[in-house]
Amino acid sequence: MVSGKRKVILKADNISKVVEEKGKKLVIFDSISFEIREKEIVSILGPTGSGKTSILNMVVGLEKPTAGEIFYRGEPLDSERHIVPLIPQQPISLPWLTVQENIEVVLEAKGIPLRQRIRTALKYIDLMGLDSFEDTYPRELTLAMRQRLSFARALSVEEELLAMDDPFTTLDSLTAEDLREEFIRLWLENQLVVKGILLTTTNVEEAVYFSDRVYVLSRRPGRLLDIVDINMPHPRDRDSKEFADIMDHIYSVLLAL
Repeated sequence: MVSGKRKVILKADNISKVVEEKGKKLVIFDSISFEIREKEIVSILGPTGSGKTSILNMVVGLEKPTAGEIFYRGEPLDSERHIVPLIPQQPISLPWLTVQENIEVVLEAKGIPLRQRIRTALKYIDLMGLDSFEDTYPRELTLAMRQRLSFARALSVEEELLAMDDPFTTLDSLTAEDLREEFIRLWLENQLVVKGILLTTTNVEEAVYFSDRVYVLSRRPGRLLDIVDINMPHPRDRDSKEFADIMDHIYSVLLAL
């Protein structure tokens, strides 16, 4: 245990993924190890097809590694006991439910009583800038607002680890930047219950802006090329030399592929 004695929430130990395609074995990624400690944002950065989403799916319990193991608080990851909510690339919601109902339904699945469900849903509706849209249906929302709903729903379950699968990529640049700024502000102000975040991204600047540590992957089959620790304080100055130097280093690693 390092980094200011922060405890490790999740650790992946030499995980690999191999699938069958047209009778042949296809290696998606190979021997990837990483960890997420308390009060950390960790990014897995790599080209499209490097296995980032498959890794995230394993963390949230949708897939299992072909080899290696994932540990949660030192125990083998069990998706029934260790719940890791996911914010996907594309907004996902139940079209027949309102914004508030879309959040309450996941809280109901956790067995949370009605009054607490309502309080919690309204809290995260407000935090994610959806106040006054409680009774709105997803079809009546913009793409950006639907993604805010995805954030509110994932955060509302109040688990200590959050997975984010390139959640800004479908948004236009200005809208994505607004949502990044708001989210990092909530994180820095300790307004979120979540203690650790795993982010996958193809965006080098985004990884450097958010992350305490970046795991850089190669093209398929994804292999770990570098681990970049970022000790810059938040909020980070994108115009600083230190920020530019870190980005240049990561680009040099990726361009050397």
